[in-house]
Amino acid sequence: MKSFGYQRPWVLINDMPSYGVDGLIITSLPPITKPKMRYSSEEIDGRDGDIITTLGYQSYDKTVSIGLHGDFDIDKVVEFFATSGTITFSNEPDKVYRFQQLENIDFERLVRYRTANVSLHVQPFKTGRLQRPKVFSSADAQAVVTNAGNVVAAPKLTIKASGNIGLYLDGSQVLQVANTGDYTLVIDVANLEASTPEGVLMNRHITGDYQQLALSPGKHSIKWSGSVESLTIEDYSRWI
Repeated sequence: MKSFGYQRPWVLINDMPSYGVDGLIITSLPPITKPKMRYSSEEIDGRDGDIITTLGYQSYDKTVSIGLHGDFDIDKVVEFFATSGTITFSNEPDKVYRFQQLENIDFERLVRYRTANVSLHVQPFKTGRLQRPKVFSSADAQAVVTNAGNVVAAPKLTIKASGNIGLYLDGSQVLQVANTGDYTLVIDVANLEASTPEGVLMNRHITGDYQQLALSPGKHSIKWSGSVESLTIEDYSRWI
């Protein structure tokens, strides 16, 4: 892979660089924007104004302008974009978006004029591209992580444990896991569910509110009770 000192705009899709696709040029990137907030409004007779309830940030589209040059392979170019997963833009080289390519690429325009726009549907939050999972063992007194972002993060925890355990965030118990024998449990705060690594749901073994494991910006301590062999934390920083 070429150095990120590469001068032209670029994107990384699922860790593959656009400049690794023969004949593909990124001619312009979408601006860095904040997603819109979804909300509902309610008007009550006899009361001035309305009541606004926020419902979370909207997903939105980012448009990348591309060009072709030299000995290009149109199928490889289209294949590069026609997917889903993660994307990084060179004007935000340290951030990662989750995306899907939903709209058809204008093949005719791309071949005829060697330029086209590609619309990518991105989720509102972004994570750190170089952020790595943090692993803690039974020898650690606690797991300390920092949400370096500017919005509440919804982490993913992978726990190797045995029997009943408790999880504590910043000194307060948030979850109780009831189980017998050895197990590996994945707690996905973003999707509000627990499962095995193979995807078998384990919600019936959990008591508590997954959302209480959300991490506001700043440093946090996660402690545990019971027999925990290891605790791995991912997605602990998030930006808007």
